[in-house]
Amino acid sequence: MFDALRDWATTPKESRQLLSRIYHQVTLLVGTDQMRAACPTVIDEVDNGLYFLCNAIWETVPRIHQDIKRAVARHYGRATAVPTFLRFRSWIGSDRDGNPNVTAQVTRKTLVMQRRSALTRYLEDLRKLRRSLSFSQRLVPIPKALAVSLAADEEAQPLPPYEARLYRHEPLRRKVSYMMMRLTSLKTERAFSGYTARNFRYDLEILRQALVSMGHASLVEEGLLGRLLIRAEAFGFHMAALDVRQHSARHTTAVGELLALAAVHVEYASLSESDRCALLEQELANPRPLLPRGVVVSEDTHEVMDTFAVVRDIAREEPAALGSYIISMTHSVSHVLEVLLLAKEAGLWCQRDGVVESPLDVVPLFETIDDLNKSGRLLEQLFTNPTYQTHLQGRSSLQEIMLGYSDSNKDGGYWMANWSLHQAQAVIASVCANHGVKMRLFHGRGGTVGRGGGRAGQAIMAMPAATHNGRIRFTEQGEVISFRYALGAIAHRHLEQITRAVLLAPAQSLESGTVDGSARALMTQIADRSMAAYRKLVQDDAFWSWYVAVTPIEQISGLPIASRPVSRGTGAEVAFDDLRAIPWVFAWTQTRYLVPGWFGIGRGAGAVRSEPSGAVPVLAVFSRRVGQRAECHGTRTP
Repeated sequence: MFDALRDWATTPKESRQLLSRIYHQVTLLVGTDQMRAACPTVIDEVDNGLYFLCNAIWETVPRIHQDIKRAVARHYGRATAVPTFLRFRSWIGSDRDGNPNVTAQVTRKTLVMQRRSALTRYLEDLRKLRRSLSFSQRLVPIPKALAVSLAADEEAQPLPPYEARLYRHEPLRRKVSYMMMRLTSLKTERAFSGYTARNFRYDLEILRQALVSMGHASLVEEGLLGRLLIRAEAFGFHMAALDVRQHSARHTTAVGELLALAAVHVEYASLSESDRCALLEQELANPRPLLPRGVVVSEDTHEVMDTFAVVRDIAREEPAALGSYIISMTHSVSHVLEVLLLAKEAGLWCQRDGVVESPLDVVPLFETIDDLNKSGRLLEQLFTNPTYQTHLQGRSSLQEIMLGYSDSNKDGGYWMANWSLHQAQAVIASVCANHGVKMRLFHGRGGTVGRGGGRAGQAIMAMPAATHNGRIRFTEQGEVISFRYALGAIAHRHLEQITRAVLLAPAQSLESGTVDGSARALMTQIADRSMAAYRKLVQDDAFWSWYVAVTPIEQISGLPIASRPVSRGTGAEVAFDDLRAIPWVFAWTQTRYLVPGWFGIGRGAGAVRSEPSGAVPVLAVFSRRVGQRAECHGTRTP
């Protein structure tokens, strides 16, 4: 409405109508509750996420790809094919870390909802496409490939008599009608079967080839069919691939129970790390299952195994709908091997003649300061583990690694978290390169500064040079989703900035060179002292009672905001260690103290400032560089 109001061609009457509509919207907003009456269910959250996927994101993804294609043609003088490089994943409905409301049944329903949403949008687009492709075979020769395809369609399942008669001389419309008929049938099915996303892309390609051979390539490149081809590659029939996330402790408990029931080892949890790994490797090499038929396991272990059963079903029915399996709080190699053993038990992992067959990408998540500092060492151990080496070879030697921004900040404070994340990225890239492993970093950034928030484009440009390999993932969480994807124009700008940063970052890294040792030592010194001050605060005996008294954390704990509990703990009282990073930051924000965004930095910078080590000039140069870089990217720093 606001865009239309700015249109110079709007008549006075139309302007009054637009203003009236805006007034009505504002009136409705003023009279709308700011808080939900009840906590949303996980399915409610899935539905909310699908709103953004089905609207602004659905419209924007083809635009970004077409922008790149036009830019390549403009700058290099010729058009070229641009592969689909932008895809979305989700763990709404499949992230069960600390959320007992996410069950296997919920994940299955999430898949069905996403699938139906994708099919609905395709049907809408095909209906528009059919309306436009009115070429008549009485006026234009029909391409042979299209004629053969239509004959096969007719033999498989004829069109309803009305459509067959209506489009008798219009082969392109007839082809689209066959596609619509199959998609409509799929919407009523609960499982993935029959007409697949690959079949759909093949049919779209038949239409593309037909228009090109008829001399109408521009109708593809600049029309709805071109956008549909990109959407079919980017969204498939699943809309967004589902990542599954679970806490490492849940896997350890489940594996321990299975090993005990199989009479392999009765006290798995008591074993040392080396003994755990040896036992897990032994069991992964053994083709027999651990769990005897008919044996009943505990409720928690049953839920873990049921989750892997869902993953198995997704992998068999629609492989593109399966994302990664993410392990929260990955502290050791055994935490990764445990997931492989559970996958083996579910029929998702097997080893034959030294070759592993598995559709599963296992992703360690490093969240605490200690885990970030040890990430390189852990990956070194993981990549030299013979069993995991074989697994990686079966997954095209691609390893995704997730970095936690929120929990690292809660653990060590702002400066230490950001410096640890920066150093960990460089170390991880080096380890992966040394072992010939293709790396993809997955940044778990939140919305606020205390959770790694900020301008995504600038964050990408600031990553260590060794990490710029053209592969990147990051989260869009909470309120950030609506800020960035509620409106098409803003979604386009946001994705445009991200794409630009990924394309330009490697060249900029080569130009900027590396950071010298003295600057690194200074950053580490500030980080250590900053974290010491931060830890002194949060570990003080009187801190938690004070925090509960001055912030509304207890009230936030009871707000009907989300389906996920504010704490990983099971008790009624919330404790610091179990409190999730989101309510931790949210409670500080309400008091305007904003501790997660600054506390400890003054102590760290002040300490090095008083030393005769040349720190002040280095910090001054660093500040100027940050300001210059920010201005280059269209922003200013005070």
